[in-house]
Amino acid sequence: MQQLGALSTREVQMVFLTATLPKHTEPEFMQIMKIKPEEVQTFRGATTRPNIAYSVHEYAEESDETDAICQLVREKLEQYAAPAKIIVQESGRGRQDGDRSEAIVVMPAGKEEELRKKIARAKARTQPWKIQSRVMRPWEVKQVEWEKMERFLSGSKCRRIYLDSEMDDRQNRDRCEVGEERCDVCEKNDAITEGLEAQQAAFIEEERANQEQAA
Repeated sequence: MQQLGALSTREVQMVFLTATLPKHTEPEFMQIMKIKPEEVQTFRGATTRPNIAYSVHEYAEESDETDAICQLVREKLEQYAAPAKIIVQESGRGRQDGDRSEAIVVMPAGKEEELRKKIARAKARTQPWKIQSRVMRPWEVKQVEWEKMERFLSGSKCRRIYLDSEMDDRQNRDRCEVGEERCDVCEKNDAITEGLEAQQAAFIEEERANQEQAA
């Protein structure tokens, strides 16, 4: 890549296309490629797509990964009628025509706990305040990446929050928004909310009926 960067010093017109460069790493990329930011015209769209439903699928730890993926594919083929396609690769390939698509991270049960242990071991090797004053060591870089991965996999918040924050530096997202396919976390939270609202409505109706009967 550094050799390619030498071309920019010879006034060669260059176009860079990428779907995986986080916004916060753009300065580093430009430095490597010997690009002056003020001379660059950047066109950047959102990484997450509104028609993709993001989710995490866990399979039994003792199961074979290939078998687990094949089983999931069979289930999805039953769910989506032909000519739907199952693509086992990056989510960017999913339904660029705008129709609904799913991006599913498949992992063995216990993977999240394994990540937590790795993070704990990495933290034990250094002190966070020291990272701010020097170049990060390899295991510290891994620690940061593991922490990002753990937050996404945890399901504690909307999947899009972590994707948008990491890839596009968007910090104001609360959940999947109107016009977007819901991720599994938002879908689950909405189901809980709808269930509670239904129970509340039923309780109110029951109380009203009891009052009318008593009158």
